[in-house]
Parts: sequence; structure tokens; C-alpha cells
Amino acid sequence: MIARAMASLALVAALGGCASSFSFDYNHLPKGYHWRTVIDEKTGQLQYYGRDPVTGWTVYVGPDSTFYTYNHPGGLRPQDLGSRWTPHDI
Repeated sequence: MIARAMASLALVAALGGCASSFSFDYNHLPKGYHWRTVIDEKTGQLQYYGRDPVTGWTVYVGPDSTFYTYNHPGGLRPQDLGSRWTPHDI
């Protein structure tokens, strides 16, 4: 009984850290990812790149507030668009 209660509390605590993830968008980025702003040379638009502190992968968020993650140097490539990522605070 106590073990089940402890497991439930652990689950609530874990989910609590991600509960705010539904409010993240292009203008409200999750904390802890060391976001940097890059200007796209072709379009002149701002792009945001961060680093996932757990995996070390690069995180990109577009103006449509869709988040992507990938593990290679450089910017987002067309083949990375299938790697959607769900943002969360750390």
C-alpha cells in the first residue's frame, strides 16, 4: 500500500514538471535549453535553436511553434522534419 502511494506521488511529480508543456510556443520557450537566436540568411526570419540537456540533441522551434529535435551539426534539414519533439521545462 505504501509502495503504491509512493509510486503515485512519483508519477504526479514527474508529470507536474511536464504539465506546463502545453503552453510552450515560439514566443514561450521551455527553460533550461540555452536557446540561441539565428537569422535565416535566405528569409531573414528568426530561428530558435536549443540543446536538450538530457539527450544533448539540438532542438529547433519554427515560427509555427512546432518543435523538432535532431543529432547532427548545423541547422535543421528537411529530413529532420519527421522528428517532432514535445517541449518541457527541466
